[in-house]
Amino acid sequence: DTSLALSQNSVINAILPASENRIYVGGTAYMAQDAGVFKSEDLGESWDYIGLVGYNIQALGINSNNELLVGCYYSGLLKTSDEGLTWDTVLPDKDVLSIMIHFDEINLGCANQSFPNGGIYYSPDNGLSWENRTYNITNNRIKKIYITQDQYLYSLSRYESTVLGPPLN
Repeated sequence: DTSLALSQNSVINAILPASENRIYVGGTAYMAQDAGVFKSEDLGESWDYIGLVGYNIQALGINSNNELLVGCYYSGLLKTSDEGLTWDTVLPDKDVLSIMIHFDEINLGCANQSFPNGGIYYSPDNGLSWENRTYNITNNRIKKIYITQDQYLYSLSRYESTVLGPPLN
């Protein structure tokens, strides 16, 4: 349904500038079924709905295959390669709150709100395979991750922060 509109009822949780003019946003509707993923081709002057109405979207990213990745509470990591005509589940059973992409490598920060397996998850191959890289993090309700240029991965959870140094262990 492309008639859905981005409205004041939508709570935007993620924004992703994708090119000079293109912006993606993702959000959650608490009072109406109007949130989801939206795309603007004119720097936010107008918005087109591209999918996932009713999902609790928390993070966005674009991988090296030019696929839009969407991290959600309750639904894991999803992707589309056709601007939302079809959606595939990449990693189910996770609360994905943060996505960091570098070439073919993807790092996810996952909470443990609706699933017991929060933490940091890593894919070296654009999401074809995954490994848990939570290591020594005791509070695996990860809210945000960030990777520095010198390959340190910072994670933020509700009660603690952790730094993983090169080679991210």
